[in-house]
Amino acid sequence: MTPIWNRTISSEAELNQIANEIATTCAKGSILLLSGDLAAGKTTFVVHFCQRWGLKLMQSPTYAIHQRYANEQIVVDHFDLYRLETEEELESAGVYDLLNQASDYKLIEWPERLDVQSIPLTQNLYGLSFRIEADGKRTIQFFEINR
Repeated sequence: MTPIWNRTISSEAELNQIANEIATTCAKGSILLLSGDLAAGKTTFVVHFCQRWGLKLMQSPTYAIHQRYANEQIVVDHFDLYRLETEEELESAGVYDLLNQASDYKLIEWPERLDVQSIPLTQNLYGLSFRIEADGKRTIQFFEINR
């Protein structure tokens, strides 16, 4: 992992700024792995990331596991792997097949459930780690994952 930056934020507006910055930093074809505590801001980050492109999220894919958001300019695949615990569940849910389909961005919540080595090598891979601090602020670390 190559750290790019580490920031502490105290508002959703700051998270929106980070989402916009990352949307301009990461080239299309990138995969973003979003890890961290429950309610730390992962899904809210995805909402802001998608809004930058004029996409509206209808629901978090916690129960559906995967949602695709698209318009004329962009296709974003959003995965929430929270409910999946085994390799068999990932396989039967079609996660690996979806990772091999073309899209502009793939945003994956709870990537620790996934074998990162199975992600196609042709795609840039970045991580965002979200942590809730004792004072309620969020610390977010952005890093590149070298394979």
